[in-house]
Amino acid sequence: MNQSPKQSWLKLLNLTEQMVAVAESHDWLQLTELQQDRDQLMQGLPAAPADSAALLENILGLNQQLESLSQQQRQQLTEQLRQGQQNRQGIQAYQQVTSASH
Repeated sequence: MNQSPKQSWLKLLNLTEQMVAVAESHDWLQLTELQQDRDQLMQGLPAAPADSAALLENILGLNQQLESLSQQQRQQLTEQLRQGQQNRQGIQAYQQVTSASH
């Protein structure tokens, strides 16, 4: 039995809501899995019904939330990488000083 176009779009909304919740909990692996499911759903998505403006606005709003959460995560990872590089440089400098003094 095929889903109606409205049901397909509601399924997309539900999946996108799940993705936001998962991103808010920082479960990036599960987010990737849900994104794959959503990509697959979108490939066969029919045209939105004419009365779906509010539904589409909700989906777009959730997509913006996802983008914002993903951007925040990228910034955190960038900062962690920068900190890690600084730590490695500090360790190397310390090792050079201690090996030179022996």
